[in-house]
Amino acid sequence: MTAISIQIARVLIAVSILSGCSDSEEHITSDSPPSADGSINSRPTLDVCITPWMPFSYRIAEKPSGVMVDLVNDISLALGYQPRFHFMALQRCYAEAQQNRIQLNIYTSPLAMSRPGNQLRAIEPSVQNQMPVLVVNSDSPLDDNPGLEQLTGQRIAGLRGNSIMIRQRDIGVEWVFANQLDYLWQLLVSRRVDAVLGDYHSQVMLSPEQSQAVEFLLPPIHIEPIYWSTHQDNADLAEQISAELSRRLDNGVLDYYYQQHLGVTLSQLKSMIRSNHYSNIPGLLDALSRESTE
Repeated sequence: MTAISIQIARVLIAVSILSGCSDSEEHITSDSPPSADGSINSRPTLDVCITPWMPFSYRIAEKPSGVMVDLVNDISLALGYQPRFHFMALQRCYAEAQQNRIQLNIYTSPLAMSRPGNQLRAIEPSVQNQMPVLVVNSDSPLDDNPGLEQLTGQRIAGLRGNSIMIRQRDIGVEWVFANQLDYLWQLLVSRRVDAVLGDYHSQVMLSPEQSQAVEFLLPPIHIEPIYWSTHQDNADLAEQISAELSRRLDNGVLDYYYQQHLGVTLSQLKSMIRSNHYSNIPGLLDALSRESTE
């Protein structure tokens, strides 16, 4: 049996951590360190659109946290900005960035870049991969990932704007769209859908009100790089951020942030992806469970 059987710990994650994925907008100014003259307010604001996506971005007691939040704070300070996070749904972030009302969009897929009329500019290098997997209840007849084409007639839930759902609308699957991660989980455990399409790392962070046994059907459907992006008019900002991202890849800072939130470094994660060891991420579940209770 290739599925991972996981008894989700009864971890009480505040619903407010996840609810920012709705269409309502929330602004949270980071509490990153002050500038050299001791004043935070002297720095210009960098408006950043971000979607709740554990463990990359989420909130604990209304404080932004996660791998990408730490990275944004770090790079903003280096460039002399004060970041202000706007928690919105994925599609809302795309729309705001397209209109240049947001200077930095953290989660941008290659599909978004290929859309007609795209005004976004991807910022290299990519510092994150999406690992979409099917998640089912433990008594599901499925014991591995049969491929979406083999699931004709099944009800599968996913986040609105998910690039896989957009690419494969016409394969006979009944798609159920949602704006919130926690609602996807509710659909699954209440058996209103046959499976949930979610990111591997994100899905293990979700916990229903009562513990439930679930299975992650492996391997992931595919591995997709995720990019930071900005409006094409912001070429100078894109180049500055690109240089800072590359520097943190080279000096190990990005690996440190991944280690803090996932229990593994980005280098280790990429090695596991290449080796198809998706289920063998040492300490991942324990690390995420510990962090969610802090």
